[in-house]
Parts: sequence; structure tokens; C-alpha cells
Amino acid sequence: MKFLIIILLPALIFSYEWAPPQRVGYGIGGDSRFALDCFNRLWCIFNHMLWIKVSYYIDSLWSEPESIYIGGPASGTGGFDVTRAKDGKLWVLISSEYQPVTPPHVTFYFDGTIWSDTFVIPGFTHFRLAADSIGKVWTVFEGDEDYRIWCDVCEDTVWTGPYIVCSYPTYDQVRSSNITVDPKGIRWVGAFVSTSPMSQIFLCHSDSTGAWSDSIIMGPQGRFGWQGFSDMIADNEGNIWVAWLDWYEDRTYIAYLDTNLNWSPYYQITQSSDWCYLAVDDENKVWIVYDKENNFYYRVWNGFEWSSEDSIVPPPASSSSNGAIFYDPIRDRIWVSFKTGGNDIYTTWTNPSSGIKEHSMLDAKRLTLEVYPNPAKSYLVIRWTSTRFGQTADRQSALGGLKIFDVSGKVVRSVELNKSKSQKEPEVRIFLKGINSGIYFIRLKTVKNEAMKKVVIF
Repeated sequence: MKFLIIILLPALIFSYEWAPPQRVGYGIGGDSRFALDCFNRLWCIFNHMLWIKVSYYIDSLWSEPESIYIGGPASGTGGFDVTRAKDGKLWVLISSEYQPVTPPHVTFYFDGTIWSDTFVIPGFTHFRLAADSIGKVWTVFEGDEDYRIWCDVCEDTVWTGPYIVCSYPTYDQVRSSNITVDPKGIRWVGAFVSTSPMSQIFLCHSDSTGAWSDSIIMGPQGRFGWQGFSDMIADNEGNIWVAWLDWYEDRTYIAYLDTNLNWSPYYQITQSSDWCYLAVDDENKVWIVYDKENNFYYRVWNGFEWSSEDSIVPPPASSSSNGAIFYDPIRDRIWVSFKTGGNDIYTTWTNPSSGIKEHSMLDAKRLTLEVYPNPAKSYLVIRWTSTRFGQTADRQSALGGLKIFDVSGKVVRSVELNKSKSQKEPEVRIFLKGINSGIYFIRLKTVKNEAMKKVVIF
């Protein structure tokens, strides 16, 4: 009997309920992205022909969409991407085919109050955008010399101009550039090289200062289409995950490069998928969403196996269009966006920590946090209280995992709280050595509840 329980438990953990979809707006083009601004408001950004539009989430509802850019067209050859910089600015990068540089990149940012003027920078196709831990914003793309990956970097709203990240030694065509930043601040770029008969994904990386290595790490092989290398992301342990579509086999795969630079096995995710995107939650579970036969599906990696394929919304959910997936650390949600056949863009979400679980109301608890000093310099003292229907509950029941996030959602400190009866007081002291000054969020999670507090460190 014990053996059966061990086998069935992962299936229970991997069952998730998704919130009823909410309409965000109307967008011809189908691309959408999520991001948090400097006030941790959640934005959904999407394109509609000549416009880039945005809507933000507040009081469980999406605002009426507003236009933040009108170009021609606003999503051209390279599409668009978004990221939040360390200083909280929300950057948008798009391609537009009718600017002085053809095709250019047009970029601008939201500082919490207004959208900036646009910056026109040289660019080509299939670009991605990412922010690092030292305040720089990076974009990578393919240039006119198509055997190379190019980048441009912005520091304090100043773009330095494009330069070469790496060159593929055989001069074969490089496509589908991607970029991600790992927990140590190392920037990783990847693409696939178009060869015959088998194309191949490759990666290269920078050091902590941003200097790029000349070495190339070869990865998975396959028969990729133009955007066969679909997505790349770093998990919380520093593994680099890549997802790709083998259009010859009509299958979607995923694998990761571990911190010792060894590749995992290649996991087949599904068949007949048109695209896929990745996200990593606070518990280091890797999520993949994809569109297949006018429906949206997801699978989750828990560290040792993949969950079964499960649908997010009933069909017909999409029209073979790109959606997005995003982990929101402030609300502890996995968000997904998708476009219907009528060009309406919807969002839905699930709590990645819960799964499908039923708790009696008799077990309902309220968890509160006290943090002092605030602002803090060298240490923090964190106290918590758990109550049940106004009565103080067993303080040990509130113990769980405590994490400190920066404004970008990155975990800067993680504390496993003592659950033994030897702990006399429901509090913990955390020393702040190694944490830079700024605004942070402290979150305490239990099996059934969570609490969060904002703290300023100077």
C-alpha cells in the first residue's frame, strides 16, 4: 500500500485548476506578453495591427486596453518582447518596417507614471529582450551577417549600439536568437544553426561583467523550422532549459544544460504543436504551454518527471497563434494568455503551489507578518501569527518557507524555517549581508496560506 501511495502522489500534485478566462482586448497579430511594473502591477501587452496595446490587472479585473505605440506595423518581421529592468522600468521592444532604419527596433519604457519617447536602434529579425542583475537591458537578434548572433545593450536608457556576441565557425545560417539570465547574473544566448540534414541548437554565455565567451556549447539536433528553437529560460538552480519544435517529426522537445555543462535527456512534450513557451515558478517547477489542434495545453516538471498533458481551457482556444506564460511572484500565479479565432485575447491563471486540493473551512487560517526594522540596514526580524476564526492557532502550523524577492521577482534569500517544537518564538532573524539596497518583498508560505510584506533595505 505504501508503494502505491508513492506512485500516485505526483499525479495528485500535478493537477491544477485554472481560473475562468478573462478577456483583455482585441488584437490582430496574436502576440502577447506579461510583465510587472515598478509598482508590481501586472501588465498584459499585445499587438493589434499598427498598435501596441496594454492592459493592467487590478482588483481581479483587467483595465480597458490603451494604445502605447502606433507604428507601421507595430509588430513587423521580428515581433515584440518586454522585460523589467532592475530599476523597475518596464521596457518594450518592437520591430517596425517603416522607420529610417529598415527593419529597425523601436524601444521605449514605462517608469511607473508615463511611457517614454521611442528610441530607434538598428535591428533585424527574431529578437528577444532580457534584463540582468546589474541594471542593463539586453536584446539579441540576427544581423545582416546571418552566421552570427548580435546584441545591443542599454544602461540607464542609453543604447550602446549593436555588436557581435558570437560567430558560428562554419558560417552556416543562425536563426531564432534567444537570451536569458541565470541566478548568478550570467547571460546566456542561444540559437540554432541551419545545416543539412540536421540543424543544431547552440549556446554561449557571458561572465558576470557582461564579457562574452568565445566558446560555443553544442546542444540538441533536429530538423527545425524557421522558429524551431522556441524558448529558453534559466531555472532557480542555474540550469538552462531549451524547448524546440522538430517540424520533420512533428514533435516538441525540451532539455536542459546543467551547471556542469552536461545535457539532460531530451524529453518529448507533445506532437503537432505550433509553438511553446516556458516559465519557472518559485518552487523551481518548469512549466511549458503550447498550442495544439486549437487548444492550449500545459505540462509541469517537478524535478524528476513531467506531468501528464492537460488542457488549460476548453477548445477551441486558439487559432494557431502565439500566447505567453509568466510566473507572477507577487501573486504566486502562473499566467497564460491566448488568442481565440475571433482575435480576442484572453488570460487565465493557476496557483502553482496548490494543485487541485480541497481544504475544510475548519482548517482555514489567516497568516500575518511583522517585519522590523523597516527600513533595514544590516538585519531583519520577521514575526508571524496564524489565527483560525479569530483565535490564535498553533504557531508551529504557520511555519514553512520564507523568501525575499527583489522588484524583478528574483529570489535573493531563502530561509527554511524550523518546524521543531524547540523554537520558542514564531520569529526569525535574517542578516542582510550581500543584499543590495532597494525595495524587496518578504513572503512566508504555508501549505494553506501565505503572507507578504514590503521592506526597504538601505
